[in-house]
Amino acid sequence: MQAAGAVLSTTARFKIYNCEAIKKVFESTVLNSFSGSVAIWGLRYSDLLEKIQVSFLKRLLLLPSTTSGALLRIETGYIHLSYLIFKLSLNFLLKLLKMDENRLPKICFKRQVTLLSNSSPHLNWALTLKIKFQELGFENL
Repeated sequence: MQAAGAVLSTTARFKIYNCEAIKKVFESTVLNSFSGSVAIWGLRYSDLLEKIQVSFLKRLLLLPSTTSGALLRIETGYIHLSYLIFKLSLNFLLKLLKMDENRLPKICFKRQVTLLSNSSPHLNWALTLKIKFQELGFENL
């Protein structure tokens, strides 16, 4: 929320009214403030992160808090942050799969895969990713 507030104050101070420019500043500032590990923990908290994006848009456009998030995205062209987080997670998965077998991240990932049936999505990134694939209709992946 602090990063979103900083974007709002910056755009007001420099009188930036171009929606595309504000969108790029928001995405680069807010996503970077999540840290590089958002590909790991972001899948679990995507609903919360979506609220940050919707709140930012409402404040930017001076809209009431009851305004629909779906309507905001349609009108502004913003995509769900969960899409961006899922994309980052897929990129991280591809990096993991390309790693040497002796690398610690790959060892941890392989262990998580073996524990898929005995763990919670809140504790197992591989399971969280599997659930996301299932939600999208790609159970076999």
